[in-house]
Amino acid sequence: MWIEAGVTIGWRALARPGDTVIGIERFGESGPGPEVAAHLGLTAKVVFDAALRSIAARSD
Repeated sequence: MWIEAGVTIGWRALARPGDTVIGIERFGESGPGPEVAAHLGLTAKVVFDAALRSIAARSD
């Protein structure tokens, strides 16, 4: 699993097939960091849920 608070192109190049890559693929948002992150879907809950899905997928 790869997590980046920015564009993910570099991590996608390193990721293996089936790896989860979470990041922000656009620019131009401004505001308080936590509010912008939540608006863009980059929160602890999103990461946690993705991690659970990734673990479950690997154990199938």
